[in-house]
Amino acid sequence: MPNRPIFDMQQSSTACAFCTTPLTPSPLILPCPSTTTPYPSPPSPCPAHFCNRLCLSRSAKHHPLLCPAQNPASAPLLAYARATEWMALHALAQCTSRILLVHAQGDEAAFERDWGVVRGFAELGLEERYRSSFVTYVCSIFFSFLFRCESVADRYWLGN
Repeated sequence: MPNRPIFDMQQSSTACAFCTTPLTPSPLILPCPSTTTPYPSPPSPCPAHFCNRLCLSRSAKHHPLLCPAQNPASAPLLAYARATEWMALHALAQCTSRILLVHAQGDEAAFERDWGVVRGFAELGLEERYRSSFVTYVCSIFFSFLFRCESVADRYWLGN
């Protein structure tokens, strides 16, 4: 899922919209097919460019629902994610798009596989993460301290 500089490069058509490879002038680079369709012209062009046909075909798993040319309703969501610098929202939109498209295609095995990945995501909020990281940090210091105390005690009792 993209971080902000990569997302900006994808939106400015300077990085592949699928694999994030920086794009240099090449005959292999392909624009989003919805943008190049001459008739009827899309309401807003899609900035997505792909470094090759493989990336273009693989992007079909999530791009159609996030493409402003195919789905104009996605434009405000992507603009909001960028404006608030909330790239996790963009990642969630990609995952949701993929789940919806796989389900619509009726491929039950692919749906179960993708849904299993989504269900495996962590469900921690910021509070839980903070408590967990703080407790882990305190425990590591505590056990490190105990280990050092045991070493000192062992040396003391063994007369070393």
